[in-house]
Amino acid sequence: MRSFPFLLLAGFALTLMTTLPVSADTGYKIGLQTGSMSEAYAAENLTNAEVMGYDTLYNASEALKQGEVEFVLGNHTLLKNYENENLTVVDTFNYEEFDIGVLASVDSPLIAGVDDLNKSKTIPRMAHTPTEVEEGDQFTAWIYAEENVTSVTFFVCTLEVPYTCYKPETLESNDTANGLFEFTYVAKPDDYPGYRYVLEKDDNSTEKIPKDEYGDYDGMIVANIFDSYYFKVKVKGEEIENPNTNETVELKPPTAVAGDNITVDSGDSVQFNGTGTDEDGTIVKYEWDFDGDGIFEWSSTENGRELNIYNSAGTYTATLRVTDNDGNTALDSLAITVEEVKEEIEEETIEEDEETLAGQCTCPDGSKGQMVGPADDDGVDDGCLCATSEDDSSLPSVSMIPALILIGIIALRRRY
Repeated sequence: MRSFPFLLLAGFALTLMTTLPVSADTGYKIGLQTGSMSEAYAAENLTNAEVMGYDTLYNASEALKQGEVEFVLGNHTLLKNYENENLTVVDTFNYEEFDIGVLASVDSPLIAGVDDLNKSKTIPRMAHTPTEVEEGDQFTAWIYAEENVTSVTFFVCTLEVPYTCYKPETLESNDTANGLFEFTYVAKPDDYPGYRYVLEKDDNSTEKIPKDEYGDYDGMIVANIFDSYYFKVKVKGEEIENPNTNETVELKPPTAVAGDNITVDSGDSVQFNGTGTDEDGTIVKYEWDFDGDGIFEWSSTENGRELNIYNSAGTYTATLRVTDNDGNTALDSLAITVEEVKEEIEEETIEEDEETLAGQCTCPDGSKGQMVGPADDDGVDDGCLCATSEDDSSLPSVSMIPALILIGIIALRRRY
């Protein structure tokens, strides 16, 4: 959404007006390439100049040699091709950003003028233009950010009743050039706009600009509205006596709800259902820090629903952060207890069958003997071969057992 940076060349235009002789009839003469960015700039900012358009920069430089124009405005890199002992390229204070330069005679008063400008002026870190607006007017605001800034969010609010705040706009650093973040806004009916920035850095920290009403913001008016600070854009016809309002306005911050604590097994998916509400606006951003390290690994402008998996046992703190359309935030946390999964080993219960050895019987003294006949109800097995004495407690040898069994069978047949 970057537009042509007319604003940043304003200092250069001022130098032209104060260093070059200007005719009452036509002003100074500028040569440039037709259809170029330089032509658009001249039409917007050098209205007192007589602009001479040429098909190429070469033709414009030839016109400069012939004295038909006083200097050539064009692409800085390309103009370098036409330098010689009589012509030189002036490095304007913003050429590194936008590759704009001026080809002029070495004895031109423009040379000294721009050199002075380079020594005394720098591109402001932030500014906006025009300085005052009315309904339907568009103003452009920009800010130069350091390399560690990953994104800039631009907030606009009406600084008078009903204190309306509009949906913020965010630019990522990879969508900009040379650290320049530029935003535009169109004034609405009964609008007294003010704007501010929130810078998000690569360490996940944020910085609000303006920080307070007493910051060093050269040429910019800071308004204090419900404990937030805004750069004020003047409305045409408005008399500003005290830019800092003392009116107390209740600002209702958003509310974040992370949800109930959760217990899961390691490796299971956890469903997060974070929500947020804002009584005087809307939630514009949801973020989750899943492990409590202060880094919000996930974000969405739609909702706070997301899945996460914890592979290691332990207790984790997950934090939900919501941001409303005023740029205010709210936090809420929940605990996730992750339990280690134990391998379930089925212990087979071995039931030992206490089977009586085949052919064993109970002797009168309670010892075991060898069954050789039938048993009755007296608890003693008749035909139970028992030890005859304490010294001879052993059972018959295996070779005798068949004979004894046969005797038992004969006795059984005679009984029945």
